[in-house]
Amino acid sequence: MKRHSRDAWARLSTVLMPLVDLVMLLVLFFALAQGVIQNPLVPLELPEATQGKEAGRPQSEPIVSVDARGDVFLDGAQLGVHELAAHLQPGVKVRVRADQGTAYAQVRRVLDALRDQGILNVRLAVAPYEEDAP
Repeated sequence: MKRHSRDAWARLSTVLMPLVDLVMLLVLFFALAQGVIQNPLVPLELPEATQGKEAGRPQSEPIVSVDARGDVFLDGAQLGVHELAAHLQPGVKVRVRADQGTAYAQVRRVLDALRDQGILNVRLAVAPYEEDAP
């Protein structure tokens, strides 16, 4: 009887080991991919604001970035202003990040394109204001 249980355990372990390896690889993959997914941001020098609050970013909230040259990015991928409409659904919440060196006219073009697409819920990202130390 004892020999029979050892044989059953040996067969079970040979079947389960590849499954355990696969699960561990999937966990590792998603853990590494999460860092890439969480930070699809274009490096910008955001303008500072004295008011406002830090809000977490929902996974479904797209980020539109405008760099100092006026180039537009959607979740890290460069697009033209008029291409935003093809990639965003009307009514979705959008966060707009613009470099502090970006001309306001460039940001306005993006805001107008979003409005024309029916996207009215727009958040503007800012950096917290830091007073100079005396």
